[in-house]
Amino acid sequence: MRDRLREVEGSKRRASPLEEVLQESLPMKLWLLLAIMRPIAPPMDLASQPKSPLARLLSVAGLLIAIAGTGAGCMPPTPAQKATDAARELNMAARWGRMDEARDRTAPENLAEFRKHHANWHGELRIVETELAGLDMKDATHATVEVDVSWMFDDDPTLRVTRLTQEWSDEQDKWVLDSEKRLSGDPGLFGEEVVRMDKKKDKHFPSRVIH
Repeated sequence: MRDRLREVEGSKRRASPLEEVLQESLPMKLWLLLAIMRPIAPPMDLASQPKSPLARLLSVAGLLIAIAGTGAGCMPPTPAQKATDAARELNMAARWGRMDEARDRTAPENLAEFRKHHANWHGELRIVETELAGLDMKDATHATVEVDVSWMFDDDPTLRVTRLTQEWSDEQDKWVLDSEKRLSGDPGLFGEEVVRMDKKKDKHFPSRVIH
């Protein structure tokens, strides 16, 4: 009975394998103690890490491109761009018969001449196409524009092309047409006298009704 009691008491005092290792190894005790006391490292912030020279160069280049693109989008139009837009607006309006819009781009002192030049447009004359052919900026407020006009008489299918030269000026931040004239090509667009082909005579005999 006594021997049995000794075995029970011995089993109660028997240490675990970890306790046995700690009891036998002092360095292991110190390692565990340091591991418990060691603070947890904060997560690494990649943005705060120093960048390589190539990465910094690419970042600066991207920033410069973004700034340049933003600046280009905010730049006001140049006088040449304004003159081109005004000339295109007037000639396209005239090409489609919107003469009120075309006259709005004409200088007041040139309105009478403009009406005279375009009196036969979309009547006796069919305007097929208008195309800007050139722009010459004399200075910031004066420009010469060349326009090619394709057209034909209403009763003649012959396609004709006339080049016009137009003088433009900037009047109080609005480009207007001061004058225009035929530079080359077929006459007749502004009402000039034109020798036209004789119409073919009808060779059919007159019809007669037989009762």
